[in-house]
Parts: sequence; structure tokens; C-alpha cells
Amino acid sequence: MECTNSVGTRPSLQFGGSVPSSEQSVFECSCRRRRRAANSHTGNSDPGPFVKSWRPTYIAHNDFYDDQMLALPDGRIALVDFEEAGPGDPLLDVGNFLAHLRWGAHFGRERDAEAKDAYRAIFRQVALERFGWDERELALRQAVCLFRICTNAIRHPQPDWRRRLKDGLSLVNEVLDS
Repeated sequence: MECTNSVGTRPSLQFGGSVPSSEQSVFECSCRRRRRAANSHTGNSDPGPFVKSWRPTYIAHNDFYDDQMLALPDGRIALVDFEEAGPGDPLLDVGNFLAHLRWGAHFGRERDAEAKDAYRAIFRQVALERFGWDERELALRQAVCLFRICTNAIRHPQPDWRRRLKDGLSLVNEVLDS
């Protein structure tokens, strides 16, 4: 497995450039570590049929949620933080946005909870209608994203981390049961 970018050349640090030779060994070492980590779960270099067959057909933000938007002075909304943008699943982006709103309504300031819940319901309905998505597929992605957010209670523990984790997993179940 060679460490190359999508056009088959070594990734560049600047547009049109290549990795400087002084950084070549660091780059190659990093590639070897990623390759070992990716293959450690199977013991071989075969990524499996799912990975081989994955052909994303959309460009997605891949980390879309309410804190990734800025309200501009003229009233427009700007989307920021495109470091994860690329091939992806737009349903997962919307599911992540809905999950963050649900999490914020549950764990955030009480005065914001009603507005976040109302906005979540509106955004969900508009997304389903506009794109013709299946409600269950969107709910599954929202549940996956809520589950991922639940890990914050463990990764950044607070004194009440057990309660937050339990409540967060209850939110996952609510989404799956709806």
C-alpha cells in the first residue's frame, strides 16, 4: 500500500509542491503507522469487500452541526471548518446536525432547549421532504451521531460523566425507537 493522494502522487504541503526531502522520512514513517493501524484489526492488508465497494457519490461537510455555522452581519449563514469535507454521506451530515441539536437541548441551557427542539423538528422535516430521504435511514444516522457524541462524556470526563453517558445513551434509544 503506497502512501499517495488521489492522483497517485505523494501528498504536497503546498499547491504544486511535493514533500520536501527533509520531511520525507517523517512522512513515510507516518504512512507506515497509518497502514499498520488500518490493518491491525484484520491481520492483513485486504480492506474487505465493503471498503473496496464504497463509492461515495456526494461531497459532504462530514462534521456538520450548529457550531459550524456563523451568522454574518448581513443575515446570511456561513458554513465553516471544511477540514473533513470530501466524499461522504449527506444523511450523516444532517443526522449529526440533528444529534447535536438534540444533545444541546437535553444537556444545554434550559432556556435554549425548547428552541433547539423546535428547530430540530423543522430542520428534520424539511430535509426529509426536500431530499426524499427515508425517515428510518435518517434516524439511524442521527443515532450513530448521538452515540459518537456520548463518547465525549468519557473522553472529557466531568464529575457527572456517568449520568451524562447514561442520559446520552437513552437519547440514542429514543431516536431508534421513534
